[in-house]
Amino acid sequence: LCYVHSPVRYAWDEQFSYLQQAGLGFGPKGLAFRYMLHKLRTWDTRTAHGPDLMLANSSYVRSRIERIYGRDARVVHPPVAIEDLKLVASKDDYYVTAAFHAPYKRTDLIIEAFSKTPSRRLIVVGDEVQSKHLRSLAGSNIVFTGYLPRHEYIERIANA
Repeated sequence: LCYVHSPVRYAWDEQFSYLQQAGLGFGPKGLAFRYMLHKLRTWDTRTAHGPDLMLANSSYVRSRIERIYGRDARVVHPPVAIEDLKLVASKDDYYVTAAFHAPYKRTDLIIEAFSKTPSRRLIVVGDEVQSKHLRSLAGSNIVFTGYLPRHEYIERIANA
């Protein structure tokens, strides 16, 4: 049994953007990394055919498993601790985006959209790998919180 959140992005569909972001798109280091990623894809494909059953956390990941590994997977969504979530009668006037801010998540598009609509407030939650770049795109209506403890994160989402 194998539960898959995602086939390895940097080895498969996001390889070139990861290499480019790391400054390894060209040259001897880039060539060496592409060779290592080729070996990783070979190993990944071989080991992906070992489990009798593959489970995907979403239909999107299921389609990636089918495309990359050539095998089917059943979708089993991750559990959610709903007892932590409370209904809020009155909402505040803001939106929240929360993610690991890697380029493939396209947080930049959300920030650019909100920068063009200054009447709408956006709270950006998550690690700050791309912080300098994302902050350079942000208008005054966008606030970066970085990592939030779980109770604060849930409160921000509930009130959005």
